[in-house]
Parts: sequence; structure tokens; C-alpha cells
Amino acid sequence: MALWQRRSFSFNVIQVFRSLFPFLLCLFAAIPLFATALPQITYGIAYGIFSLLVSIGMVQCCQTCKRDGVSPLFMFGFYFGIVNVIQLLGYGFSSILKTYAFFGQSHGFVIALSAMFVTSLVFYLVRGDLDSKTTAFTNAEFIALSHVPDSDSRLVVSTNPRDALRNPYWDRLAKQCANTAARFRLTAREAEVLELLARGNTVPAIAESLVISTGTVQTHCKRLYAKMGIHKKQELIDIVRASTDYVKDRSPQKPPKPR
Repeated sequence: MALWQRRSFSFNVIQVFRSLFPFLLCLFAAIPLFATALPQITYGIAYGIFSLLVSIGMVQCCQTCKRDGVSPLFMFGFYFGIVNVIQLLGYGFSSILKTYAFFGQSHGFVIALSAMFVTSLVFYLVRGDLDSKTTAFTNAEFIALSHVPDSDSRLVVSTNPRDALRNPYWDRLAKQCANTAARFRLTAREAEVLELLARGNTVPAIAESLVISTGTVQTHCKRLYAKMGIHKKQELIDIVRASTDYVKDRSPQKPPKPR
């Protein structure tokens, strides 16, 4: 939560699973030892990890609803149905462990063996390389939470020459977008999306230019629309054009063309 409050980040769930797979096998292999010595702590940590994975899955459900227009009611109903089935299977498995003895083996050994089998099976199912489409559907994206300024926020533009060198402006529109971003306290990524929108780029074009998914672009658009208190792209353009502060070009680069 502390990281999410200040920074936006994303990660590929399958790639993370592949990287942690050897560590998970070692962890499961140690379950018989720790489950016997520290049973409550061991099972508490295991359920905590399960709850974290459920939360990440909820984030992906939200992204799928925004990206593909899926009904949130159906998506979350289907997802929590799967989660409940997994929990029921876990409770049923624990009941069987208490009732039957598996060839005289300890409960921890049976749990470790079952966990290693399921994890290895999942690893087998996600083997191979990921193409661009699959990668887009397996990324979990957390957009940073930020403060929405008051409607009477003043226009603040830095006059420090060092800031000017660090933030070159292509033209008048680039400076106006920078002024607008400062006024509404937009993040760096939101400022980039703002300028691309002001230049007439579409959502797919912005996603391609910034090398992010269209769902992420839509999330940035919603956040900057909320901060600016607008609902339409034309309102955004009007606000940007109303910013009159202007400096001459500080970079020979040309702005991106609308698509």
C-alpha cells in the first residue's frame, strides 16, 4: 500500500511465477518441518499469501472489465466463485487429512507433496514463451493513488532555468500542457497522456507510443479527467488552450503527429 500510494507499477504474473517457482518448491519441501514446529504461524503465512494472490486477481478483473467491456457483475461473480471453490477444496482436503492416514505419513508431508504437485502442474501449463497478446492479459497494473486538487488551484509554472533544461518544450502546446499538468498536479505519466490527447492522438496510439496497454491509458485518462473535473476530450483541449504562459522552444525535436 505504501508503494501503491506514490508509484505506479506493473508486473507480469506468469513471469513472476516462473521466477519464484524454485523458491516455492523449496518452501513447500520445508513444510513438514515448520508445520510440525510452528503450525499456526506456517498456516497463517500460507493463507496470507493466498489472500494476496486473490487481491492481485481482483486487480486483473478490474483491468479486464475496463479493457474489454466485460460486465463487472459477471466478472467478479465468476472470479469469487473460483476463489470459493478453491477454499472449499482446501477445507475438504484438510478434513480428509484429519480422517485418514496416508500410508502412515505425517500431515505436513502430504500437504507438501500435494502443493508441489499442483504448483508443478501449473508451471507446466504456463510453459513456453508469451506472445504480446498473452502478455497484455497477464500484466497486473497498479496505478499510483494521488490527491485531487481543489478547483481553485492556481497555475504554478517553474521559472528555474534548471527545470527548463530538464523539461524542454517542443512548442507552445507543450508548454501549455506543462502548465496544465502543474495546475492540476498530474503525475509524470498523466502529463504525457495529457499532451498526447491534446495533440489528437487516440487511445491505441497513445498506448503504442508509451509502450503500455490500452487499459492503462484509459485508467490514466479517467484519473486526469477526474482531477481536472471534466468529462470530454474537448473540455480538456479548452483548458490546455486557456493556459497562456509560453516559452520558446528549447528542443529541436518535433512533437508526435496525431494518429
